[in-house]
Amino acid sequence: MTGKTPYTLEELVPFDTFREIIKRVHDVTGLRTVVTDYRGVLYDGFEVEGEYDPCHDIRFSELGEMCAQSDAYAGLEAARLGRPIIYLCHLGAAEAVSPIIVSGHYYGSVLTGHSLLPPEEMASLPQFVKCNSCLTARQKQLCDQLPSKLVPNTLSRLQAIANLLFLVTNYIAEIGYRSITQKKISEYETSLLRERNINADLERNIANAKMRNIQAQMHPHFLFNALNTINQTAILEGGVETPKLIQALSSIMRRTLAINDETSTLEDELSQIRNYLYIAQVSTGDRLKVEWDVDDSCLDAACPPFTIQPLVENSVVHGLDPKIEGGTISISIKKFRGMLQISICDTGCGMDLETLQSLQALKENGYTMPDSPSSSIGIRNSMQILNSVFGSSFDWMIDSSPKTGTQFYLHFPYRPYNFKA
Repeated sequence: MTGKTPYTLEELVPFDTFREIIKRVHDVTGLRTVVTDYRGVLYDGFEVEGEYDPCHDIRFSELGEMCAQSDAYAGLEAARLGRPIIYLCHLGAAEAVSPIIVSGHYYGSVLTGHSLLPPEEMASLPQFVKCNSCLTARQKQLCDQLPSKLVPNTLSRLQAIANLLFLVTNYIAEIGYRSITQKKISEYETSLLRERNINADLERNIANAKMRNIQAQMHPHFLFNALNTINQTAILEGGVETPKLIQALSSIMRRTLAINDETSTLEDELSQIRNYLYIAQVSTGDRLKVEWDVDDSCLDAACPPFTIQPLVENSVVHGLDPKIEGGTISISIKKFRGMLQISICDTGCGMDLETLQSLQALKENGYTMPDSPSSSIGIRNSMQILNSVFGSSFDWMIDSSPKTGTQFYLHFPYRPYNFKA
């Protein structure tokens, strides 16, 4: 029942409310009333000014530790019993302790007393801590004065006061607890609703990203160039190379139309990339060179479709194609400690600073950047999908500068396509 509590006593009961209760008790009964935590330590500001020396002086002397021990033991016993009790403090004064218990947690006690009861009633009270230490002359003088400062009282009257304090303070503390709990529940519900809305937006964004990816792959400009290349090749070669181009383009189109699956294999994604690069190489002649470094043990890895290919296409269309002399694209895929490490590097034109900064800011902006440059839409969509699939396990980095090329690095878990969590 003791130990760490969900809230503090000051959070449950407003300071002014507690102080008003204590003041009224003191005004009506003349009894000194204080509030302590479960260790018997006074809460600052809960004491009411009045004629209660020498107890005040004793509590704040080297004997104060015994005051705290006496109050702590009494409070714990009252909390164990779940009701107020009357006891003798370590100096022999009659005290009443009313525990403050809310939802099974013991927060502290309200103590009132410094009373002198009839001898037979005093003799019947328990004493949890006795003052048996060596006292200084000053301390002995203070202790000797205590009996003359005690308020005459009766056990029944002191018990009635304690019961009233127990009822009032626990009722107010319970209201405070419910108020705080309800506020936290409301905040949680608001946060949950906000999170659900964010998730719903994310799902819509993912769906839109997939559609934009499909549209990007089937961009009319690309189809026109590809078909024109096929036509020119057929005229010049008499159809020798044409079947290969048609097969590559057909594979791309079939793959695009079969995009319903959320996940396929890395091998499927690489097949798509090879078809795309084959068409691009035929179109550009010797201007485009491709270097592969792929670990075959990675090919069965689960990979969302059309997430790697847009990065390759970005390198070709925006990096290498604008250069008169062309360039090289290098694709590397390795497996290290259960993670796939994918790099796509080109020797193309590189990105301008605005585009690079826009892409680098994707992580900070939750992968939603509607105003990003059109040249980076495919990359942004890929990052959105990979982040939605792999979450915090997914990481990436991009480095680029004008005239030197672009390096893109992906890092996400290796999971066989037939893997079941």
